[in-house]
Amino acid sequence: MTEQLKITRRLAWRLRHMMVERGINTAAALSRRLAEIGFPIHPSQLTRILKDRPVEIKTEFIDALMEVLQCDIQDILRAEKFDSDAATVPDRSSPAPRASAPKRAPARRPKKRVLAPVLPEPDVPRMSIVPTISKKPGPK
Repeated sequence: MTEQLKITRRLAWRLRHMMVERGINTAAALSRRLAEIGFPIHPSQLTRILKDRPVEIKTEFIDALMEVLQCDIQDILRAEKFDSDAATVPDRSSPAPRASAPKRAPARRPKKRVLAPVLPEPDVPRMSIVPTISKKPGPK
């Protein structure tokens, strides 16, 4: 049985707000700036992080964000009041079983092309383009 924790404050993820304030409009632009300081991250990963509040985050990533955005951690993560009656968060002190990844559909292979059979050429005499050397009767 999982015990439920009552949460009264929750961290708000404000990365998108900080990006707008700093004039960074896309995940690709942020990715380039992070790569410049030695923290390479793919734009698609940043898009997922921007779209949803991350469950876990590495401190190195927060350090890199603070460097690129020239801000403090309070600007990226802010504690806000949370209505604990509306939602509860499961206790994460014991590891929860991991959900299996969704199964992907098998890859489709392209259909093999059926080539038309090669028919033998009809027996038609061909003209030779190689000049033939004929011997002319000459004086004997």
